Amino acid sequence: MKKRIVVLLVLAAMVFVLFAGCGVKNSDSVMQDLTKFKVIEGRECLQYDPDTRVIYYLFSTCVSGGYFSYSYMAPYISENGRYCRYVNDEIVEIIPENIQN
Repeated sequence: MKKRIVVLLVLAAMVFVLFAGCGVKNSDSVMQDLTKFKVIEGRECLQYDPDTRVIYYLFSTCVSGGYFSYSYMAPYISENGRYCRYVNDEIVEIIPENIQN
């Protein structure tokens, strides 16, 4: 009798753990909830800060069931090696006016 109760408790705990992850949001919606960053439409993983307009790239790795093993943001850098801003719905390179060596 005691073994049945233990087995039922273990099964109940396993079912609880399996259903605990239901309804988990994807990384973009979680990032939107936690920050003020705005998603750039049509550009996967690119977001920008509405105050500075600087663009960031969201790196993440999906494990399973919507859980991510890690995720972080880094500044978006153009082909020319420059940081970029999102201005008038376009990605624009930040070009320093005065470059002093």
